[in-house]
Amino acid sequence: MDYLPTYLPVRGSGDVTAGGIVDGGAEGDLLILEGCKNPTAGTVAITDTGSGSTLNISRNLTLRRKSTLTLIWNGARWIELNHNDNYP
Repeated sequence: MDYLPTYLPVRGSGDVTAGGIVDGGAEGDLLILEGCKNPTAGTVAITDTGSGSTLNISRNLTLRRKSTLTLIWNGARWIELNHNDNYP
């Protein structure tokens, strides 16, 4: 089994899709993504690619500095629990 940390600070810029996030290990696993803390490092787009995706979020979003996305693994997909856009 791959080790999956619960908290991941996302740094840099670019896009994250379902293929960019490893599957959870067990139902109920949590994953918290936080946008980069460096204000000049850019943003990261989080994209649900639709049918067949292992990422189920309410809408495509952008993680900016201090923003968070909390996901739970249901055994087949990462499901959005919460998104906070804490950008100043």
